Amino acid sequence: MDPGALDEALRSIREPSPLWTELFMVCSYAMAAGCVYRGIREGARRADTLSRWKFASGQVLVFALLTGLFWFVESWANHRTPFYLYSTQFTDLVPRLDLAAWGIPRGVDTPCTKLVLDIADKLGANKIPLCVLLLEASLTYTAMWTARLLGANLIVQPLLAGLVLVNVDALLDPVVATTHACSGAPERPGIGLGFWRWYVEPGVADWFGVPIFNYAAWFAAPVFLICLVNLLGRFSGGWFMPLIRKRSTAR
Repeated sequence: MDPGALDEALRSIREPSPLWTELFMVCSYAMAAGCVYRGIREGARRADTLSRWKFASGQVLVFALLTGLFWFVESWANHRTPFYLYSTQFTDLVPRLDLAAWGIPRGVDTPCTKLVLDIADKLGANKIPLCVLLLEASLTYTAMWTARLLGANLIVQPLLAGLVLVNVDALLDPVVATTHACSGAPERPGIGLGFWRWYVEPGVADWFGVPIFNYAAWFAAPVFLICLVNLLGRFSGGWFMPLIRKRSTAR
């Protein structure tokens, strides 16, 4: 790697405003709290005490599972396709899972990915904001329950939720992310707030500077995770992910 390219890449970094970063974090934590509250509140409507506790605890576990799975997905994505880094302005950064220690080899190996890894080593930026994991889990949890409440069957639910999240990310990423050229030069100085930075190779298809494969991942990951949740629900006797309870219209 050309040291000049690394220096140029470091100079081109534009960190987000602390105010915007804190606002993003507060909103993410509020969304997570809202999802957990929704599960507990729905459990409180059950007929007997045992059902209430089973439903509420099951929903908390579902949300915790989604958060943990997104931790793995984020670690996998950076390990196999390291084209992005999160801002070090976040105060709730957590380390990525060490997949290399699990025997999983590195993925894409290009001058661009080497530049990203060099930047991460230089800045200590190889971490994930916890608020991002909570945001991703909240969006997936909300989309999953929206699909369920709409009456979609178990096959359609993951697909419908995945389509919702692709649309959300298509609006979110161009606003909060910045985009940089892999040469390190600020040829593409970015169009967003800088919560995370994409390093894009020439010729890569993108949507407002964000690679198209990112949106494909935003469809595939929720589809897989919701399929897993529904599968676990079927084998838990309805405790982990119970069936939708039909509400009476009587007042």
